[in-house]
Amino acid sequence: MLLGLGGYPFYKFLRGEFDAQTTVSFIKTNVIILIIALAVFGLFFYLFSKPARPPNRQD
Repeated sequence: MLLGLGGYPFYKFLRGEFDAQTTVSFIKTNVIILIIALAVFGLFFYLFSKPARPPNRQD
């Protein structure tokens, strides 16, 4: 994570060289990562919970 998408703003934040623009981009990057993680988790949950339900057969 430190060297990933949000690595450089986080590195500047740790060194105390952050300004408003760096903070905004850092927050945006974390929000994007959070949305992607939730989407992947939701997709896996949907795919793995779907076969567990019996199909509705109308004879």
